[in-house]
Amino acid sequence: MTAQVAESDCPLAVHRRLMVNGEITMAPNPDEPADTTATLVRFTDADQNICAVLVHNQCHPTITGDNILSGEYPGVVCDEIETAFPGAVCMLLQGFCGDLRPDLSRDGQFYRGDYAQMEICGKQLAALFLDALEQPDLPLFQLTAPPYFRQRQISLPLQPVMNNEQLIQFRDEHAPDTIEHEWAVYKLKQTKCGIPLRAEKPSP
Repeated sequence: MTAQVAESDCPLAVHRRLMVNGEITMAPNPDEPADTTATLVRFTDADQNICAVLVHNQCHPTITGDNILSGEYPGVVCDEIETAFPGAVCMLLQGFCGDLRPDLSRDGQFYRGDYAQMEICGKQLAALFLDALEQPDLPLFQLTAPPYFRQRQISLPLQPVMNNEQLIQFRDEHAPDTIEHEWAVYKLKQTKCGIPLRAEKPSP
């Protein structure tokens, strides 16, 4: 097993706090330094097959605010890299994001992206990362110990599913422009359509 290191630009990130009239506001601040470097580690087996890739960059995965479950842009990046290297596993390591977020902005203001925008950004980043990973003669990364993999499945405690009355109360406790309010409205619409709030487990 050998490991090689590559670097790539990660132009997605921008500083998210801006001083306006003596107050801090959430807005793109391109004048503030931002670490837009991605570090990539490529693992190759004895047959020269790429078997794993580590990606490390600094940017909060907050492109979309849609009420769906997704891997956000890191999931898209990993899917693209695993497609390019069949049989390989890709993992993205979250760097020190701090105030770095995706630069989705118009007229000096951030806007909320959707799922399609998330996929576009993820694929654009993956193309940059793949170009860096496929360069010849990448420097070796010295492994101080043999790599190994361990997997464990655990159960996490969940809050009880809300009934209709609790959803209405939750909705009314949050302002209409919040994602919490939006989520409650979405779930209430589902119940009106006969969709249960809790998915039934399939029979064994």
